[in-house]
Amino acid sequence: MDLKEVFEKKLSPWAINWNIGLLPVSFIIWWYSEYMPFLWAELNRIVEIFANKLSLGLVVKNFFKPWKNSNTAAGWIAGLMFKTLYLIVIGPMWIVARLLTIVIWFLMFSFWLLLFVILIILVLHH
Repeated sequence: MDLKEVFEKKLSPWAINWNIGLLPVSFIIWWYSEYMPFLWAELNRIVEIFANKLSLGLVVKNFFKPWKNSNTAAGWIAGLMFKTLYLIVIGPMWIVARLLTIVIWFLMFSFWLLLFVILIILVLHH
């Protein structure tokens, strides 16, 4: 029975089947089985969006194409020069973003394990 039925039928709030007793168990199952892969996927998605916004893959893929599709020597030299400078500036930013992703994941993993230890201690204590 959901909340709408409770208000329409003027039933007691205790008539709702909330399954509140299963909430801690379902949270523990979610936290220790689904959260870390979910967090890793989300952090990787942030870095992927960052790389897409900077067009990093596109610059690397078209690195040897001439600038503005000019087949002259100046177009080739300008293309290599600008793309090299772009990669020199943007490459370290991408590396820092990737390293921050790994650091954040390891911090969250440590927190994840710490909560597991605290949970074991609390269960054994009572």
